[in-house]
Amino acid sequence: TGHPCASHVSPPWCWTRPRAVCEASEGMDVANRDEAARCYERARGFFASGKYALCIKFCDKSVRLANGALPGVAELKSRAEAAFSSQQSGNSGASGGEDRAGRPEARRRPTESSEQSAAVAAILEKKRKGHYEVLGVSKEASEEEIKKAYRKLALKFHPDKNKAANADEAFKAIGTAFAVLSDPAKRRSYDLGYGDDGDGPRRETPHGAADDVSPEDIFNMFFGIDPRVRRAAEARAYRQHRRAGPPPNQLQQLLQVLPLLLLFLLSFWSYPAQYQDPPFSLERRGKYQVERATQARGVPRDIPYFVADGFQAKHARDPYSLARLEHLVKDEYESSLRYSCYSQKEQQRRLFYQARILRTRQQREDAMERARAYKLTACDQLQDVFGFNNI
Repeated sequence: TGHPCASHVSPPWCWTRPRAVCEASEGMDVANRDEAARCYERARGFFASGKYALCIKFCDKSVRLANGALPGVAELKSRAEAAFSSQQSGNSGASGGEDRAGRPEARRRPTESSEQSAAVAAILEKKRKGHYEVLGVSKEASEEEIKKAYRKLALKFHPDKNKAANADEAFKAIGTAFAVLSDPAKRRSYDLGYGDDGDGPRRETPHGAADDVSPEDIFNMFFGIDPRVRRAAEARAYRQHRRAGPPPNQLQQLLQVLPLLLLFLLSFWSYPAQYQDPPFSLERRGKYQVERATQARGVPRDIPYFVADGFQAKHARDPYSLARLEHLVKDEYESSLRYSCYSQKEQQRRLFYQARILRTRQQREDAMERARAYKLTACDQLQDVFGFNNI
């Protein structure tokens, strides 16, 4: 038919391109020629729809692929640049109006679409399977792969851009997955608590505490800091983390506190069988309203405990029974202080760890000061009464 594309092997869609484009591109590599022509056609489409910035972008791409401008590309780019400049001037001169083509000047907020709703539903479904599924990476993924996946998903599902229902939940799931998998210690703990399919039981810390960093904070820290500063801060935090050592994982914490819980329970099981209720309490509650203090030999003096009204008749007149009971008071009081001291030390250690990974030096110093000022009241009591606080 005389069309230039008929003289060589080319896909049928090429024959629909303008004749001038095909004649100018005959000497180019086939892949580059086709791609340059495709970019030119996309640029024309963007110009027709008023997307001048994208039109300029694809004109430049066409020039690079063709090693020079195809016929019509330079003229199209000039028209797009002029229209873009005029559009920008119109936007700065009026607010809430429309440009010459009748298009709103203000950028419209995205509206919900079926694609966005489907994508959000997919993320929420993956949330049930685990953090790796949410980010779409394997369990062997590197730190860079995790960052790359988070960058793509965070931009796609940010509530300001994605208006689908439950988009904020999907964004939160993505942020939580990144917060866990980007931290070596948390990732190890997560891997220990979950099977390959990610449906293992979730284990909480002894205090039920969670990190204070929200998904929005994670997003801002990830995108709002210069990469060189971020790398330097991460390097400093990593060195400090290595010196301090990673916090114990959840299994180790459970194993450490388990003996204390057993000791606490055994103190109740050791009561004589005839007692339906414990004969004392370490707190004033219910029927335990009469305050007493330990006086028995071999028991630290003046440990406060509370008894019921009938205690005097049952125990106070029998020195042996009273001494035995006050030994139980001592054991329970020690167990309670040891557990509280352990909990307070773990909370202080968590505060120190979180302070080391904050963005700025001032934030780190303020957080470190708050961690140092955290009161270990149970440990102080343990030292005063029993002479030790090494938990």
